Amino acid sequence: MLTTKKIIEFYLFINPLEKESFENLQNILAFAETRQEKVSIQIMPLLNLSSFNHFMYKHNLSETDLTTRNKLFAQTYDMSLSFIAASMQGKKKGRKFLLNLQDAVLNQGRAYSEELLVEMAEKSKIDVPMFFDDKQSDFAKTAFSADQKVARDMKVETAPSCVMFNESLYEYGLLLEHEVSYSLLNNLYDISPNQLDTVMKKNVFPTLRVLN
Repeated sequence: MLTTKKIIEFYLFINPLEKESFENLQNILAFAETRQEKVSIQIMPLLNLSSFNHFMYKHNLSETDLTTRNKLFAQTYDMSLSFIAASMQGKKKGRKFLLNLQDAVLNQGRAYSEELLVEMAEKSKIDVPMFFDDKQSDFAKTAFSADQKVARDMKVETAPSCVMFNESLYEYGLLLEHEVSYSLLNNLYDISPNQLDTVMKKNVFPTLRVLN
């Protein structure tokens, strides 16, 4: 008799310029490798006035420095479209491209440029001309706007944030803001539904919220 395999779903909302977003994705991928369930990971760039103000505040950047602010906002948006365009050639390729690009910018300190995008696309086995065509397309912009709507619907306000669904345990989503560590994910999925209320009341996971 055939049975349907249970699914764990992650909706990871990221700021591509945020190192914590880079680390959270790696932690979720590592967690997924340990699970017997099917794990679905949706990566969604988040960029709006509130989330960007949070980014500026977190990194001690002056909101009145319009030159820096506009440059970082434009770069974040461009990186978001780049990820979306890369993902049009395959979800895994898009994820690999994102990690390669973030590693270059955030860890290696390389300047964000079209040349860097070409290098990261080639490194990720992505067709470069198609990538740039897709990046400039209305479809990429529409996909970005759709990601922002999903964030609003899920009441996500900051990046990184992660909404998790585990149909074998809960009928609702769990929203985890900021750090999503490997150990936290393991601890969280050891909690049974009848323990969750107690965990929430005791504030065991301060950044955890239940989405009813």
